[in-house]
Amino acid sequence: MSHRWSSRAIAKISSNEMKTARDLIKRLPFVIAYDNVNIPFRVFSQLIDNQSHFDSGTAATVFLQPNAPPEQPLCNRTLQEYRLAARQQPITLATIIDLETSAASSRQPRDIHRVLRYLFQSPEFDFDTYAGHDDAILMPPPPVHSLPSGREFITQQFMLGTVHMEEASYEGNSNLITEWLTQLGLNSTEEQLKTGLERIIAVVGDQLTVNRLRGLFRSRAQDLNSFDRLDWMLPIFGWFHLLMAFANSLHKQYLGSNSGRGLMHACSLLERKGLGTIQTRGPFHQNLHAIIHHVTEAHFRTCWKVAAQVENLSDLRTKTPLELYQLAESIIMRLASSDVVEHVDVQPEENRDELFRQSAMWLRDALRYIDLDEAIRTGDVGVMEQTLPHLLFRFAGGGNFKYMIEVLELLQCLHAEWPPAVG
Repeated sequence: MSHRWSSRAIAKISSNEMKTARDLIKRLPFVIAYDNVNIPFRVFSQLIDNQSHFDSGTAATVFLQPNAPPEQPLCNRTLQEYRLAARQQPITLATIIDLETSAASSRQPRDIHRVLRYLFQSPEFDFDTYAGHDDAILMPPPPVHSLPSGREFITQQFMLGTVHMEEASYEGNSNLITEWLTQLGLNSTEEQLKTGLERIIAVVGDQLTVNRLRGLFRSRAQDLNSFDRLDWMLPIFGWFHLLMAFANSLHKQYLGSNSGRGLMHACSLLERKGLGTIQTRGPFHQNLHAIIHHVTEAHFRTCWKVAAQVENLSDLRTKTPLELYQLAESIIMRLASSDVVEHVDVQPEENRDELFRQSAMWLRDALRYIDLDEAIRTGDVGVMEQTLPHLLFRFAGGGNFKYMIEVLELLQCLHAEWPPAVG
């Protein structure tokens, strides 16, 4: 195959896929996600006007479900009415605390099952040959609100053409919104009218992108029509970036030193390099994500030995499924809960076991990170929503005010500003 033939084939495939995307978005709800992209251009025979250079642009993707049940068109007017009413009665701190309290009841069974899973996944226990491995009490709890799954619900995605535009400024994001609508065939007067009256389009990005889009929404509040005012746009942060911010928060709180018992000590023992300071490039997040899982797993396997007073995890094979469940529940209550931390705090200073307090606090917080990570991977949006109050308090206490505002904005939208058909 020649280079020319390959180029023509790729261009033809791209043209057909874009036509399919344009047809689908006109009858189905869809989501646009975009972020900056950095591309190094290498030149092996450099000339004065032909040099290697590094350039930036923006790439976007459209997500939709072609086989999703048809929905009634969403009216911007309804969304505006909800937004107006919500401004009069914004979400309160008492409401957020109530949301966090109500989430605790469904959170505990998941934590217990996760602690059980750390035992079952250990080679010493050998769960497959355990006599009670099929007992109902050891089965995972049902999801809170899981997205439908199956072949008919497979999400389809279409990559839009990468453009040489920056997305760090308000002007750049304004130009990008126009560019994406143009590529999708929604830039005609007829389509703009339909978007302004019926469509509601979610636009997903990182914290900076969402902040810029929200600023555009405010600055265009006095424009003449719904399309120009961006009434149809729902800016939403990406959960992957939120999970990264959560991991960075744990890193900041529990890094410690080589002489202590924090993450730095674990990284030294496991010979993990490059985790001493938070970085945005390279495999830093993947390595941090892995170390959080590994340290938490090691802690809980030690907790099993402490709680059951055994020398080896294989000794627990003699326990009945009910006894194992009760032990896991005991581990959560006695070794990985806020009650344990508070109990240590009220002790006289000379009697406080700071190492035990640090371990219990780590397990409590790491469980929330692992719970959110699994909910994102499995599509349990109920757990994701339940975690928002916890994240709000964590980001507020840890000084990450940008994501604190993003989480607060989403809570306000979910519980006040968005109609039921949107939320």
